[in-house]
Amino acid sequence: LWLLLWRSAQRWAGLAVIAAGILVAMAAQGPDMLVTTDAATVAIRASDGRLYFLGRPQNRFIAGAWLRRDGDWRMPAQAVGLGRCDGQGCAVATQAGRGGLARRPEALAEDCARAVILVSTTATNCKGPRLVIGW
Repeated sequence: LWLLLWRSAQRWAGLAVIAAGILVAMAAQGPDMLVTTDAATVAIRASDGRLYFLGRPQNRFIAGAWLRRDGDWRMPAQAVGLGRCDGQGCAVATQAGRGGLARRPEALAEDCARAVILVSTTATNCKGPRLVIGW
């Protein structure tokens, strides 16, 4: 708009603003953690800068969209493997400390006691973690 509206030599200053915007966009880093609204699909950015899912993503469409938006062309099934998962949930070591994904109420007691960040697909009322995401 700047380039179109100005008629004098000042119009070329708009190129500097465009260049600055491109540099800021290239330097921006995506989020460190992504969680669906139902807390069933969770992705965490690993130390290599790529997103990995805690367990098999429950919503493959959203998981694929997250990967594509991040510039990663892997399939969601190829981006699994961060942390340890069992039938009750997942545990992962993050820079902030231990993170957990509780999929069943039986997993809440252990995760509430140990996790710094807890994502829960079930109702929870624990006070241990610094951040609780979910129900």
